[in-house]
Amino acid sequence: MDFGPDGLNFSPPITAVMTYEPGTLPAGVRQNKLDIAYWDATTTKWEKTRGIVNTANRTITAQIPHFTPVGILGEQDRPLDVKAIVVGAHQVDLDWTDNVDNEEGFRILRSVAGAAFEEIGVAERGHTHFSDMNAPANVALSYKVVATNHNGDSLESDEAQTVVAPPAAPGNPVVAEAKAGQITLEWMDNSNNETGFRVERSEGNQAFIILATVSRNKMNYVDTNVAAGATYRYKVIAFNGLGEAASGTVSVLAPGIEPPAVTQPAPAPAPTATPIPSAPAPTATPIPPLAVAPPQVPSGPGPQPAPAPTATPIPATAPAATPVPSAPVATPVVVPAPIPPAASAPLEQKEIEVKLGAEDKVDRNLAKGKDDKGNDVRATGEDIKIHTDTQGKVVIDLPVAAGTGSTLKSFDDPKSGTRLSGDTLVKPVKDNSGKAVMDIVIKVEKVETEGPNTKVTVKTMSLKTAEQQQDMSAADPNVGKVGARVEVDLKALPAGASLKVTMDKKADDQTQAAIKQAVSSAGKELKDVAFVMKVEKSVLENSKHLGAATITMKVSSDWVAAQGGAANVKIIRVAEDGEKEVLETKVASSEAGSTTFQGASPKGLSAFALAALAAQPATVIPTPAPDKPKEPTTPDTVIPTPPAAPAPQAPAPEPAPAPAAIVPPPTVPGAITQVIDPAKNMVVELPDMTRIELPAGAMPAKLQMQARAIRAADLPSAPAGKVVKALDIVLFDLQGKPMGPTEMATPITIHIPLSDEDVKLMGNNPLNTRVEYLDPDKAQWETVSATVDLPNKLVNAQVTHMSLFAVVVLEPTAAGDGTGWLIPAIIGALAVAAASILLLIRRRQPAS
Repeated sequence: MDFGPDGLNFSPPITAVMTYEPGTLPAGVRQNKLDIAYWDATTTKWEKTRGIVNTANRTITAQIPHFTPVGILGEQDRPLDVKAIVVGAHQVDLDWTDNVDNEEGFRILRSVAGAAFEEIGVAERGHTHFSDMNAPANVALSYKVVATNHNGDSLESDEAQTVVAPPAAPGNPVVAEAKAGQITLEWMDNSNNETGFRVERSEGNQAFIILATVSRNKMNYVDTNVAAGATYRYKVIAFNGLGEAASGTVSVLAPGIEPPAVTQPAPAPAPTATPIPSAPAPTATPIPPLAVAPPQVPSGPGPQPAPAPTATPIPATAPAATPVPSAPVATPVVVPAPIPPAASAPLEQKEIEVKLGAEDKVDRNLAKGKDDKGNDVRATGEDIKIHTDTQGKVVIDLPVAAGTGSTLKSFDDPKSGTRLSGDTLVKPVKDNSGKAVMDIVIKVEKVETEGPNTKVTVKTMSLKTAEQQQDMSAADPNVGKVGARVEVDLKALPAGASLKVTMDKKADDQTQAAIKQAVSSAGKELKDVAFVMKVEKSVLENSKHLGAATITMKVSSDWVAAQGGAANVKIIRVAEDGEKEVLETKVASSEAGSTTFQGASPKGLSAFALAALAAQPATVIPTPAPDKPKEPTTPDTVIPTPPAAPAPQAPAPEPAPAPAAIVPPPTVPGAITQVIDPAKNMVVELPDMTRIELPAGAMPAKLQMQARAIRAADLPSAPAGKVVKALDIVLFDLQGKPMGPTEMATPITIHIPLSDEDVKLMGNNPLNTRVEYLDPDKAQWETVSATVDLPNKLVNAQVTHMSLFAVVVLEPTAAGDGTGWLIPAIIGALAVAAASILLLIRRRQPAS
């Protein structure tokens, strides 16, 4: 049936009644599974109307919203959404949706490595789970489920495929929220065969302990047992019966003492995001109505007809109608793979611009969720709406409704990217091209069912942008490829609100002048600006609509080294009202030749510059010359007067000396210079993540420490073995003069990170590694107390003086294959020639 002209809406919708003949239904299609579908030219899909079937009258009644082709859609009786999960060395668990209402059981079919399917077991009527306890290991397996009764079998389900193997490592965890007494972690699920995830935590530099085990597909965890001011490291491990795989780590300082959450990079490269699988073959048989005939295609421009019919028509007994362009093709319901947040995909673009309050649409066929009783729920409409209720609270209406007495617990729509999980709702924000460039992350206050929709009342909101990247090597080779992103608290979301974020190498003249003023007000001198990120707001005001923000800016480590180290780099904020400030800035991470800085902006979003600061040159104030004494004049008549006794005067107090200015030592590329207060516990962190921990009382006086990682080739002499890491630490007094050898009252601890290649060279043998320092008096290398933490790829050394340090592998293996390298050894002397012979001996190591 066709209503025309296409594109015009019915207001209100009209009621359409269509009839059918049961005897013409294709195999596997039952009357109670029939529906009326309409062709949506916008989505180019057939959309169900959720019509009412009257089997006695053989009719289907539905509401039609606009002029469009409509037809009868039939859904076959067969199991849907089969999932195969590896849970053991020889165990695969199957789950499916029972889409059949007259089965007596289910037959389970399995194919091994592409061979023919064979029955391996039977599940009882109404059951939707089966465990294959004899699954072959390390081979591709495929499964199908078939409903059966005494009359025969249903159609087979789609295939569910898996490989009996350990799971892939999850994505590196990130700190979604850090507040007093609570740290929330999130991660990406990069496997489809994990049994669950294990969350582990390390406090300080202690060993990791198991914090919790969560179920498969879960991608967040809240740690509520945290102490203010403590530093924690977290990692997430995916596991199944065949093994496990760990993510990288994230470090966070629990709020209460310092500003929250600093994310550290993982030593391993981040895995790519899990792709969203393509939809399997349709699970419904399209049923065109009576008198199917090719539509008349008008000449010239106009709307394109629906796709051609793909199934045998079912004749309807209704009066003859306008030919339907095609039979509707039902889109199968697919459980989408986890969709990464917008911020997980870097954007290679200079500028992004979005409207924050724009409405979005869901895919009614693919969107699905679950209520608090575990029941599946489906989309009831298309529109996601954001508005403010009568109490002034932000509300999001989702086109999905749980059943009576139930509450929506989760929702996932791959089209809009909207995801609800527990008390967190994520709504991607797209630019004009439809690309997700930001996420609105919402903490939910309550979820209520209102008619066909679910009303989500917002407790708190934050906006997280994807990382914008731009290569600025042409403008400044040292700056290289830069990146930036922002995260800001959203206090409100007014209608028409929009954001535009632009990155540039240089600021405009007004902003550049304001940057210099901000630096000067902080008692520093502006040395260089790496790049500028400008955030322009429309219908959004700082303080009123926007709260505190975290600004993340990334630059080449070469540029950082040229500025004298990360300690000299700060993020500067310049607001539209002329306010300017140097933000509290930290090193968030350093990897792959780049260093990432984070700045806390308590007053919202403005223009931000990543700048290098230097100490202002000392200002010399000239001492005024004493007044020249006047020449005495001789009066005409001198009458002598007895001199008066001088009054006793107290001596004038000497002025207090002004505190001496700290003179930094000479700048060394790649070095970090920090003033050390002997009364405090202090930490010096290098761009390569080496940490130097100094307890209170370790240093004899207030001084300056300059530390840097160096290459083995830069050492004046090399210790025996293979140097994998080297470190140079020098002490200076407050006037910038070297202090020479300085003995410390208390040992300090140095934590040196190892790469995967370093661990391979060690042959996974901690005893094959030691830490040595160069004794300047003896001009030779000496061993210091150290331990090797292979699971966390760290070397921990305790030292009592400053010098050159080296991490040395005594007998390196060749790329971890268990074969030693060639070492020279003097094995004898020839008396005849009185010369030494050097023999190369190939040493064998046991296989690791």
